[in-house]
Amino acid sequence: MILSDIDFEAITQGRHSAPHQVLGMHRLADGGVVVRALLPLAKGVVVVPVHET
Repeated sequence: MILSDIDFEAITQGRHSAPHQVLGMHRLADGGVVVRALLPLAKGVVVVPVHET
């Protein structure tokens, strides 16, 4: 699931009415998972799984 331009702009401008619906970990329809975070000053980000499936 790709983040829409509308959601991106609203999140980055601080005017999204429900940012937790976009940011964080979300299960996809195909069983996968997407993780989104807003970390503008980060040099890198790593997602560490709690357990393997």
